[in-house]
Amino acid sequence: MEAAGDAALHQPARLYHVCYRTDTGFGVRDVWDSEEAFAAFGEILGPASAKAGIAPTPHVYPARQIITQAGERQLPASAQAH
Repeated sequence: MEAAGDAALHQPARLYHVCYRTDTGFGVRDVWDSEEAFAAFGEILGPASAKAGIAPTPHVYPARQIITQAGERQLPASAQAH
């Protein structure tokens, strides 16, 4: 998203970003440290997407557990609150 510039790339609250091709275009999966951080990023991405002619429909699924490359289990903040 060139229209979003560096703000789209430098998101310390985004833990992971995966973009992949599909039969109809492409898909994106992001993991954020909180739903609030994702919502704040939407303030940046929304206008840039509109400018590019893209109308994404985000879906939010709270993570219950993360397993690191080292095999360590972590509970995200959203799971600790429940």
